[in-house]
Amino acid sequence: MWTKRSFTEILSTSFKRTIGTVDDGAVPNNKKNPSTPLIVSLHVNHILINAMVDTGSANSIIHIKTLRKLIHQPHIVYQKNIHRTANNSELNTIGLVKLKIHIKNIPTFVLAEVAVDLCTGLILGNDWITQNCIDIITSEKCIRKHYGKYTIIAPFSNYDQEKYFVLPIHPVHILPEQEMIIPVRAKIKNADTVVFTPAEDFIKKKRILTPHTSLKIENGITWITVMNANKIPQYLNRKMILGTVSFPTPSSISLPLLPTKQVETVKPLELKCRICYEEFLSKKELFNHLYEAGHYSSIDINGSTQ
Repeated sequence: MWTKRSFTEILSTSFKRTIGTVDDGAVPNNKKNPSTPLIVSLHVNHILINAMVDTGSANSIIHIKTLRKLIHQPHIVYQKNIHRTANNSELNTIGLVKLKIHIKNIPTFVLAEVAVDLCTGLILGNDWITQNCIDIITSEKCIRKHYGKYTIIAPFSNYDQEKYFVLPIHPVHILPEQEMIIPVRAKIKNADTVVFTPAEDFIKKKRILTPHTSLKIENGITWITVMNANKIPQYLNRKMILGTVSFPTPSSISLPLLPTKQVETVKPLELKCRICYEEFLSKKELFNHLYEAGHYSSIDINGSTQ
């Protein structure tokens, strides 16, 4: 997710390392997407939970059902809040709780928001990572914390999943420093929840940012957020692989949160004759039909007849 920093700050820091060093393989760095969700088994208030460690999420969030399973349930300070997720849906939180999270026998703490409709048990965001000086070591597939003269390590949980390519439905032109939501296609007919993972080549070569997120697919179509981190426009053609989607395990769903603001949604042109309601794949085919059928009394800017 994009954090609550200003848009300019996001562009200037999206490809810079924020935690760890280059030598230890920490992320995010200039070769990694800024939103990289990982699963780690940790003890939260003395209950073992598969937590999502998400470097792209500004806030830590716990599902209220997970909270109720804890042996020592912390008191909820009720405070309603609304977040926008990476696929432009809303996530409502009802309050804040203080969680005690152990990495092995070393305690860490975070003030997490409580959600009633989160599709995973616990997301540990950048607030937990930064406040507790957590290093994420991709080369060794673990998280690490220094505690005095000791170094504590917790490994990632690995899952083998079938992946499906994600491509734009139609060509997209993105202006410099522009953020938008675009329709994409995948070879999955319908799915309530899939995990989207951006393609590294797409991020490194095009410098277009898009977060890991959970998506819903209907008729092979879903929507993702993209942001052009360049000073020049970028063009996405229909054959460009933006990333992959896979079916998640129950504990591997990420919901990156975005700042609450309006984001431009790209909609395909309506290439349909309003006289006979026949649909076409291109403007050329539509114009030929209008001319041959005599349905060209007036044409609006989308190429449809009045």
